[in-house]
Amino acid sequence: RGVGIPARVIGGGANLLVSDAGARELIIENRIGGCTVNPNRALVRAGSGIPIADLAAYAVAIGMAGLEWAVGLPGTLGGAIVGNAGAFGGYMDQVVRSVTILPAGGEATRWDAQACGFTYRGSRFKGGRLGGTVILGAELQLHHADASALEQMARGFMAKRDAGQPWEPSAGSVFKRTADHPAGWLIE
Repeated sequence: RGVGIPARVIGGGANLLVSDAGARELIIENRIGGCTVNPNRALVRAGSGIPIADLAAYAVAIGMAGLEWAVGLPGTLGGAIVGNAGAFGGYMDQVVRSVTILPAGGEATRWDAQACGFTYRGSRFKGGRLGGTVILGAELQLHHADASALEQMARGFMAKRDAGQPWEPSAGSVFKRTADHPAGWLIE
């Protein structure tokens, strides 16, 4: 920013379509990792670059429920927040307690979940609405549950994913569904 080079921060690149002309800006891959857990409060703090599937698998393994639907999901925690990722009835807005952001030209600050403006498959962060704001990390409020029951549930979600979605590289869930129909049905 200081030298005027346009830049865009991305997560793992899941759910991105890039023009054949390429990008006319510096692309920065977010790799902010790390995770701390307050087991008494079932509160998880994680960097926005951590793969959401890894975070979900870790939560399941330690008996914290709320992210089991995200096991196997592509992308990062930050990307999942931007797009209010969801599957099998679970969504990010159900577990996000707060996010730490870095506004363009500003200081890092913390927003509560309500300030994120979550919508179906979206948030205030989506589509560049906040002009270069970067999500640095998040606090997730999970709840205690039996780890073996969570693992069984996560395996069931993975089996459903395996049965209905290819594992090869793809553009992912680029299209939104409507309230009445999935995107594939509308396209066909």
